[in-house]
Amino acid sequence: MRHLIIVALSLLIVGACSNNGVSTSGSQRSHVLNNELSELSFMSVKNNTIGETHRFTSLSGFVAEGEQAQVQINLASVDTGIPIRNERMREHLFKIAQFATANIAVPLGDHRTQQLRKGQALSRDISLTLDLHGETQTLSARVNVTRLADGGLLVQSLAPVTLNPASFDMNAGVDKLRELAGLTSIGRVVPVSFSLRFEPA
Repeated sequence: MRHLIIVALSLLIVGACSNNGVSTSGSQRSHVLNNELSELSFMSVKNNTIGETHRFTSLSGFVAEGEQAQVQINLASVDTGIPIRNERMREHLFKIAQFATANIAVPLGDHRTQQLRKGQALSRDISLTLDLHGETQTLSARVNVTRLADGGLLVQSLAPVTLNPASFDMNAGVDKLRELAGLTSIGRVVPVSFSLRFEPA
């Protein structure tokens, strides 16, 4: 119950809903996220020495033709490996009754990405947009984009994206988790990593 968040992974402005919960803003979808083959995880550090990795099990999203990847994270799907901790994070950190999802936008409209051939990969620095807990922040990330044999896209973080709960008005939630868990501290920097698999629509 000592944890922070992302998340992940990976990205970020969305809001309105279509069948997968993310708006296309009128753009044609070229690819759709495969939740089973995607991963978005974050790390927390308690009592200054103990690091633990957590993940979200429910992601949805798409790539809009010539534009950007958009990913929606179901915050209720947080999985820390401990059921009571999952419940406490949902209620006190993410406040899912009010903020059910986090949304990410990953710009992929660059011509170098569009011209990737099957089997080719490209590493690039990008600015992600993360909409979380009622706040929107732009984050720097270095990602690797691979064009897969089936025409799909694999977008992976090459280094963790670091989040600060204070930037998303989540410090009170972190303090509550620390209190409930009887911890002396919970780290205020949260590394987030992601591997997002998009298949042709």
